[in-house]
Amino acid sequence: GDVGYRLSAMQSVSPDISQAVEEVLEAKLAREGSTAMRAVGGVNSLVAILNNSDRTTESKILGYLDSVEADMAESVRQMLFTFDDIVKLDDHALQAILQETEQEDVRLAIKGSTEEIKAAIFRNMSERAVEAMKEDLEMMGRVKVKDVEAAQRRIMAIVRRLDEEGTISIRSDNSEEFV
Repeated sequence: GDVGYRLSAMQSVSPDISQAVEEVLEAKLAREGSTAMRAVGGVNSLVAILNNSDRTTESKILGYLDSVEADMAESVRQMLFTFDDIVKLDDHALQAILQETEQEDVRLAIKGSTEEIKAAIFRNMSERAVEAMKEDLEMMGRVKVKDVEAAQRRIMAIVRRLDEEGTISIRSDNSEEFV
């Protein structure tokens, strides 16, 4: 939690301080053969880490952030897109995601999901596929939570990739106009 807080709390620093630190680091890195510098930290970095974490880790870090800086925790929450948020996507986006996803991952991911999530996914499948999926879910039996979460992470990786490619948009910003 503390690491997550510190990472998300990183802000801009004075150019003088930055220059002094840069000079020291360049001298040290020159001895090691690399002078490449890159920006790290901030809320975006924490969100990227949490989007690739399991729910338990995410909950613990967000709980800690709530206790030390509730506003920052809320900012992080607003930027996170989790498997549960899949219901916020339009049908076109869900169809694109389902086309890219292995059926076994869909089955595992929705095992134990809310009826709302199941309905959104089933709404974007053919009747025959829905019937087969429901039958498979009934026959599936108990599934380990870690397997469900792993399938959900694989689907979320597809969601993020499709979002980066511009195939879908996970943003709730409706300021863009379409014709």
